Amino acid sequence: MKKYIIIAFFILLNISVYSQSTNIKLDSFISYDYSYFTDTIRPEAKTTYLYNWKQLLTKETLFDWDNGYFEMKRKFQYYYNNIGNMDSSIWYFWYFNKWNQRKKWSFTQNKKSQLEKEKCFEWNDTLYFWDSSEVYLYSYDNYNHLILKKCYGYDFYHENWNSYMEYHWFYNSSSCLTEYAEKWWCNKTSSLEWHSREEYKYHDEKKIRKNQYDWDDNKKQIFLDKIYLYNYNLFDSLKEITTYQLSDTDTSLYRRFEYNYGNHHYIRKQYEYDWNSYDNNWVLDSEFSYEFDYKTGLLFKKEGFNGSGLGIYKKVYKYTNENKIQTALEHDWDRDNKIWVKYNKTEYTYNQDGKLILEERFEWNSYYKYWSIRYRCEYYYSAFSSITKNTKQPNILLYPNPADERIIIDYDKLQEIDRIIITNVKGQIVKIVTKLNSNFIDIAELKSGMYFC
Repeated sequence: MKKYIIIAFFILLNISVYSQSTNIKLDSFISYDYSYFTDTIRPEAKTTYLYNWKQLLTKETLFDWDNGYFEMKRKFQYYYNNIGNMDSSIWYFWYFNKWNQRKKWSFTQNKKSQLEKEKCFEWNDTLYFWDSSEVYLYSYDNYNHLILKKCYGYDFYHENWNSYMEYHWFYNSSSCLTEYAEKWWCNKTSSLEWHSREEYKYHDEKKIRKNQYDWDDNKKQIFLDKIYLYNYNLFDSLKEITTYQLSDTDTSLYRRFEYNYGNHHYIRKQYEYDWNSYDNNWVLDSEFSYEFDYKTGLLFKKEGFNGSGLGIYKKVYKYTNENKIQTALEHDWDRDNKIWVKYNKTEYTYNQDGKLILEERFEWNSYYKYWSIRYRCEYYYSAFSSITKNTKQPNILLYPNPADERIIIDYDKLQEIDRIIITNVKGQIVKIVTKLNSNFIDIAELKSGMYFC
């Protein structure tokens, strides 16, 4: 009688393709400060960074310049789980020529990788263990909006946790924030009481009103303090914000902001007014003008004057060909001559990868007519490579099934198959093929039955 062998084919063959990516990461930066005593800049501080093979930050070390060299001061260690979310971090400080633990944070995420719990510990130098000090709990709605943050502090005297603050967020069906509120612990009532609140109203998803509530410490309750009304132009750009101040007796105008726009809807003028309750009119407090490059959207100049026409602020920007800030020039107002005079300048230098490598700030010496350096920060980078393993299951066809003497393997890359293992229904290995010299496996020695490959 002819035998039949039924093979349940489970080919445990994975083809792994490795891809390498290289990113430029910040390795360290050194800051220099100006010394009026020596009239030179000298090193001030240094920070170094270390990353793991996934290019995640694992260590941050801070140094201070002291007596001719950089001395270690603080260190932060960061730890991650298998999917790359931060699991914990520890803060150390350098003392007596060694690192001493100071604080630790642990983080718990939900299935959506949203922060769910944050716990803070402080190192107990006497008992040599971590004391729990604070806990923060986070809650989200079905649309992934953060809606609640609860803060707890540990009472070491009574050995229990006490809630001391809550933050609440509320949203409408369009995911627009409609209310933000804070609850603070009140000793008088021994409970959490509403301390501040902001309410928002919308029309066509544009904010049109904000009610701001504040805390009355005498009455121990919140009260409506200010109302903000928002108006828009025909292009849905913010045109005006009017603020009302409320009291126990009346509601009065308080402050107003007006915005004018130029071509391409970029802001051109901004006016700020204060309400004069004596004359019942608006008094100009300040005026700002803006100049943009309408092709790139880059701000080139911001200039401001007060209501009396005196300059209060002016900053002019220059950019590289890659649209990165190259120079930021600040001006001060010369009241005698009623003109702008330069007084501060910041220059930025980038490497060929577009990374910032040097930031220098200068102060204009009006007497000797030159720029005197006041601050410098140097940035250093390293190339970090990560290898990603992409595993795929090849398309392999085995036939016939049932079979009696041989199994034919239909696969054009037989050399990639390391081994084939055949087991019976009990999980016992009955045949191992380590090298395939042809496209078939001889199974003539097997008895009739079901096997797994």
